[in-house]
Amino acid sequence: EFLILLSDAPLEKAVEVARRLQTSVRTRGIYYHESRFECTLSIGIAAYTSSSASLEETIICADHALYEAKSFGGNKINVFQKHISDQEFVL
Repeated sequence: EFLILLSDAPLEKAVEVARRLQTSVRTRGIYYHESRFECTLSIGIAAYTSSSASLEETIICADHALYEAKSFGGNKINVFQKHISDQEFVL
């Protein structure tokens, strides 16, 4: 796993970047001993805003979104969003 921080980027831009990363990984694949292996990329996205408790909390939310994306079968992009009630999270 790795983390990418996009400064001053709206969620739409983060999703666009995530799609480009997925396409790049899928089309390039990995080569090992002259064999090509296809790869997929699951991505979790969360926004850090002025109303966010902390950057650490935002990273935890992105991590939850990532694991939810993986649970959907992988090669998915999942955006974490706080539910209106502030008591549960909907992905």
